Amino acid sequence: MKQKKSDQQIVAENNLLLAQYGFYAHYLWPPVNGYVNYHTHGLFITKKHLDLQIVLSLEQKLAHGIFWTFVQHINAGETFEPNRFVSGIVKDYPLKLILAEETNREVIRIILPDPQGRFVEQGCDPVFAGQERYKT
Repeated sequence: MKQKKSDQQIVAENNLLLAQYGFYAHYLWPPVNGYVNYHTHGLFITKKHLDLQIVLSLEQKLAHGIFWTFVQHINAGETFEPNRFVSGIVKDYPLKLILAEETNREVIRIILPDPQGRFVEQGCDPVFAGQERYKT
């Protein structure tokens, strides 16, 4: 059986990740009403950039890979802002960025398109449309 980490161990690990990579990520599980709360911490401290969030229920490795790709672009000097579409992060799919609130702080929520590449404006699948409305 895996032993639960103490709060002190978690804080120490987070600080190490922050020093080494400039951010760390939390994955709040299980899904609530089909959505999750994957989010980063530390980007504002280390990069002067809003933290990122994904609420669509994805595998943790995939969500972290998306965060990591964004951070690589931020490290290269790119700045991401809400109310924009971006490409070059996830294959040939555009991503929509919106301003959201996560535990009383502003974050940039990454909205993924449905399998046909559609967002709310194009009549996407209802599960994908819910990403914009979901409250964390």
